[in-house]
Amino acid sequence: MELCGGEIIELNLGDKKVKWRLSKIDTKLVKIFDENGAYKQMPYDNFMELLEKGHAKIYRNNGEG
Repeated sequence: MELCGGEIIELNLGDKKVKWRLSKIDTKLVKIFDENGAYKQMPYDNFMELLEKGHAKIYRNNGEG
């Protein structure tokens, strides 16, 4: 999966869904902005696990998931 930044990541947190905007991704960290515009980081392995288990979905800049 090729990610270049700007994609929207929708996370399913049980009873709540949140959307983050991807800033940058590298082999160790995923850098994002949350819904309030706050900058956050997540370990790359944790991010990939969320995707693999279906707890996160990526929307490309053109709206495709």
